[in-house]
Amino acid sequence: MTQKRTLLKYGILSLALAVPLSACAFDSLTVIGDSLSDTGNNGRWTWDSGQNKLYDEQLAERYGLELSPSSNGGSNYAAGGATATPELNPQDNTADQVRQWLAKTGGKSRPQRFVYSLGRRKRSGGGHRATCHGTANSR
Repeated sequence: MTQKRTLLKYGILSLALAVPLSACAFDSLTVIGDSLSDTGNNGRWTWDSGQNKLYDEQLAERYGLELSPSSNGGSNYAAGGATATPELNPQDNTADQVRQWLAKTGGKSRPQRFVYSLGRRKRSGGGHRATCHGTANSR
């Protein structure tokens, strides 16, 4: 009897885990951020010059998605030196990155994974950059 309960318990657990995975399907990866995510818009600012993949490159590879810099027509808008607001950096900021992405998509989103990332404790123009790491499904 104990073996049947154990099998039933694991069967229910397997079903419970399978349902959310299918609900999280996405077909592209869009990245907004700074040097921690930049794969080529402002060069590559990581310490190893691309020998090791950035987290967003690993995500894209893991899910079999294309990820290239927006300057080459891709969906990675991250730029080394970017800040959260134009007041801190008028040339490179995530507000403009979001605007560029929306212009490319006609102001609409499709089912995809969206990543917004800015580094911690970095200064620009005398102020701190906002820190926001996370992912969200966007429709």
